[in-house]
Amino acid sequence: MTKKVCCLRPETFGVVIGCLSSVASTFATTMLPFFLAARVIELTIGVILLLLLVTNIVTSFILSIAILKKQYHKMLPWLIDSGLLLFFLTILGVYGLIMFIHMSDRIFFIIYSS
Repeated sequence: MTKKVCCLRPETFGVVIGCLSSVASTFATTMLPFFLAARVIELTIGVILLLLLVTNIVTSFILSIAILKKQYHKMLPWLIDSGLLLFFLTILGVYGLIMFIHMSDRIFFIIYSS
């Protein structure tokens, strides 16, 4: 078994990752209404993202508590949720890139036509 991960014991590393994940998801959840109000993302995408972020906050706390209590089988919900969040954010990023490329000719035309 691994003795150290980035100069930390695996238990400490898992707790740090759980805390950082919950802080990042909390920050993203608080910023989401501003993106919805500015119409940067659509409402359905925002609702799905909000659901995934809230479940990520909960599973990150479960991860941190489970590692401290040495109940490693409770890491599975965090792994599944993080995988779903990564998959959804990858699809969202590809969608944003396609929309940027699609809209870039219009933006280019507006900038250089005046």
